[in-house]
Amino acid sequence: MENNKRQTSESQGNQPDIEIESGKTQTVNNTGPSYQTSPSSSETKVKKPSSVYALIWMGIIAAILGVLFHESFDSEKVLFANDGPLGVLMNPAGQLPENFTGIWQDTNWLGGAEISAPPNISNLIRWSLGPIGYAKFYAPLSLLFLGWTAWVFFRAQRFSIAVAGLGALAATLNMNTFSNACWGLPSRALALGAVFLALAALTSPGIRQNWARFVLAGFGVGLSIMEGYDNGAIFSIFVGIFAIYWIVIQSRSSVTSAGELTNGNADSAQGISETQHPAHNSASASFSWKNTLMRALGAASLIALVAALVSSHAVLSVISTQLESQGSPSQASESGSGAGSESSESESDIEAAKRNWDWATQWSLPKMEALRIWIPGVFGYRMDSADGGNYWGTVGRQPGWEEHRQGLPRHSGSGEYLGLGVALMAFWGLINSFRGSKSGWSLSSRGMVWFWAAVAIITLALSFGRHAPFYKIIYSLPYFSTVRNPIKFMHVFHLAALILFGYGLQSFVREFLEIIPSASKNLSRSSSAKDDRSDRDKEGSAVRRFKLWWAHDASPIKKTWIIILSGWIGLSMIGWVIFASFKTEIAGYLRSNGFDQTQATQIHAFSVGEVGWFVVWSIIFSVLALAAVWGWFRGPRSKIALALLGVFIVSDLVRADYNWIVAYKYEDRFNTNVVVDTLKENPQLHRVVAPSLLTNPRQASPYFQAICREWVQHHFQYFGIHALEIIQMPRTPKDYNQLNQAFYNGLAGSPNDQGMVLLPRLWELTNTRYIIGLRALANNLNGELDPIQRRFEVKLTFRIDPANTPSGYEIKEDPKGQFAIFEFTGALPRISLYNQWSWESSDEDTLKRLTDLSWNPLSKVFVNPSPDQPDQLPAPTSGSTSVPAQVASEEVDPKSDVQAMTSESIEYLSYAPKRFKVKATPKKPSILLVNDKFNPNWKVWVDGEEKPLLRLNFMMRGVYLEQPGEHEIEFLYSPSNKGLWTTVTSSLACLCVLVWVSRNKSGPEKSQQEPPLSPQV
Repeated sequence: MENNKRQTSESQGNQPDIEIESGKTQTVNNTGPSYQTSPSSSETKVKKPSSVYALIWMGIIAAILGVLFHESFDSEKVLFANDGPLGVLMNPAGQLPENFTGIWQDTNWLGGAEISAPPNISNLIRWSLGPIGYAKFYAPLSLLFLGWTAWVFFRAQRFSIAVAGLGALAATLNMNTFSNACWGLPSRALALGAVFLALAALTSPGIRQNWARFVLAGFGVGLSIMEGYDNGAIFSIFVGIFAIYWIVIQSRSSVTSAGELTNGNADSAQGISETQHPAHNSASASFSWKNTLMRALGAASLIALVAALVSSHAVLSVISTQLESQGSPSQASESGSGAGSESSESESDIEAAKRNWDWATQWSLPKMEALRIWIPGVFGYRMDSADGGNYWGTVGRQPGWEEHRQGLPRHSGSGEYLGLGVALMAFWGLINSFRGSKSGWSLSSRGMVWFWAAVAIITLALSFGRHAPFYKIIYSLPYFSTVRNPIKFMHVFHLAALILFGYGLQSFVREFLEIIPSASKNLSRSSSAKDDRSDRDKEGSAVRRFKLWWAHDASPIKKTWIIILSGWIGLSMIGWVIFASFKTEIAGYLRSNGFDQTQATQIHAFSVGEVGWFVVWSIIFSVLALAAVWGWFRGPRSKIALALLGVFIVSDLVRADYNWIVAYKYEDRFNTNVVVDTLKENPQLHRVVAPSLLTNPRQASPYFQAICREWVQHHFQYFGIHALEIIQMPRTPKDYNQLNQAFYNGLAGSPNDQGMVLLPRLWELTNTRYIIGLRALANNLNGELDPIQRRFEVKLTFRIDPANTPSGYEIKEDPKGQFAIFEFTGALPRISLYNQWSWESSDEDTLKRLTDLSWNPLSKVFVNPSPDQPDQLPAPTSGSTSVPAQVASEEVDPKSDVQAMTSESIEYLSYAPKRFKVKATPKKPSILLVNDKFNPNWKVWVDGEEKPLLRLNFMMRGVYLEQPGEHEIEFLYSPSNKGLWTTVTSSLACLCVLVWVSRNKSGPEKSQQEPPLSPQV
């Protein structure tokens, strides 16, 4: 809260333009209607600080969010989150503050490094509220932050209190960010909010020092990258381009004709003094492209530098965990190609590029689905919405699904509704910008509108992805081939549309709601003519009065706007009738795309209803706009118009947004059962798998596979159970692809005939001891997969009964149950000692040996080159029996080699995902094998002395124990944290700049008389 001493400084940002005519003072206030006032300074009205209005508007937004997310206040419920579900939040591997220094996810596959938690707003909320509170309030708090930052941006444009408040409401309830927040990605709302802060810093006239505005803009961009990662990176491109454009357009506007720059209407809608912008530090009389571009590029470079420093922890973590040695599934074929001919390599590259394209563009926005921007539920809402509200579009569809019917037919967790009032008001702003000086805007303000209109068009085109040729233009550029999902460009589209809405609403208020600012128009008319028209307008019907108004008073822009709205309503009603009449065709399309007849009928009826709502909202908005254009709301009634517009925007968006909110009773959903109880005991000693060939064969009901998938993705995470399945891995590591190819898609869960033979070997090497499947398949496991050793045993049998629970089922132990947990006794221990080993310098040779069923995994371990151990280890004390590689056959006895492995002398002293200690007592020099994924950021100490970390059996890790006897071995995951300290230091420095700037705002001279202020709307 500013004190009275800061009033003068604060008032500069809202200082109205003053016009003097005929000895009277006419106040043109961008914050509301203008009234003629007395020039007496003794009647000056003291204005409330802007922070008071900010608190009022944030209170309104918080109240709306509180109503929408009222179930979050239920102690038994949390919000649904597809990304970042409660199970992941409760996972021992995902706790703060440990995750600030690195994350090792041990419950997914063989373990793996994940992006370290950056010190951003999301993680500060999580750290403060804990997993349960975070699951309840992360989404509404993120949306509230977005609303506040939108307010800051619109006030930085010197928009009125009401316009800034409505802009904050529109941003908060914007379906793109709202639906993503409800889907488990509130970080995207935070990323957008950070961009609003960056743009506010760039355009605010209250910051006098150019370097300070660029530093603060860089801080906003860096925060956006920390929150949104590749989304933030996409935002940063457009912020950088805008910074260059903004400086150029400001420089150009400073040398335009004095008439436009000094016009009383120029920039009055925005309230910005041209000389307060970064391009106007001197009253330059000429424009130099060279100097201007140099300043602009320098500013963009400073913004990029600060953003890189602020986001360094997140960026470096992404590079080390997601991009280095990572790739799309196409790399599986590349890794095994070997040293082929030049032509074969070329063909492989072409095929890889094609598959990469499909992988990168799977989540593209079909052109027809751009209708979702204006009609929220025309293609449904969530995948699981009730009563026909299911999403039935094709976002997320597997390429080629129409031919092979494999993969996802659709998978969308986001909506694109902008809001009808928001979209139409943004369109009005664009129309107004082409009116030149009649728009009431200066060149720089019109340039602002044109820039963001161009951004909206470009990003919409790019979001079409594989459905249009535009995305291919940027796909070949560096970095863009690693960005998955072109639909992410819709985030930038909505940013641009919200900015256009703010400009459109501000100009609409000035054009149709305020009292005409200049008396010249009225003085040009004779008083007698005005009186005659006034008397005439009071007579006759409303239609007659409207005709008279249209003929005599309506300006061309008013007529144009009314014609546009009338055409909009007409086309909307025609489209509604046509869409409703295609019931049979749409139902047939839905049935051919995975929906039954009942669902198809419900979906069509629901979509027709959504189009009907669109028509209703169009009529309501048009009536409201028509009344404003007619002049009914001008002057004191303008507050009524703005209140009605606010009710319209909130009602429209809330009705649509509410479909995305889902809450559930988490204790009931994560209630333990006999399966979980069996598997969660000492989970670090074994892995679990629920392969599709055992959970959903032809004779089984498909619901069992869905339940197993839910266990893997949620329950196993919640209880810290280690599973071999991949939960989420959008960019598969190269070593994963190599291993999966060597075992013929065994890791992918869909092995071919050769892969079926290799499944037991895969489970053996990966410490996969428990397999979930149908009990009737016990004979198949031993008879087909392991006919010689028959190492599969039934551990537990159970049944699944329907129940009135959040999950919809109940698990009960039953000796005659249909389902079972099988124990694979052949699985290698998680940790073991080998006194025999061999050096393998080629990964390809190692994979061949691992998949050779004539080799016994108990006989020795393979040592591969690693950063800490690039050379061979000393030879073991006694040679191991060498078995020539040969084709696997049931005649080969896998026990023919001498066993060199033991786990009896190993004991866990402590275990955590990033640090564990074991005690081992080898009888001779041995290698300690840990069947967890190798990563060079793991460190190992033996009896307090750091030792080289070994890469074993292609992708496992371990350590060489040279001396026999008892040893205490400690493993620690310790990635570099230089980026963390860089982020913390640079962020604190930026916050210091922010505090300094806030205490040194630009303001009028102390001797300057503060002009009278008109009432605010």
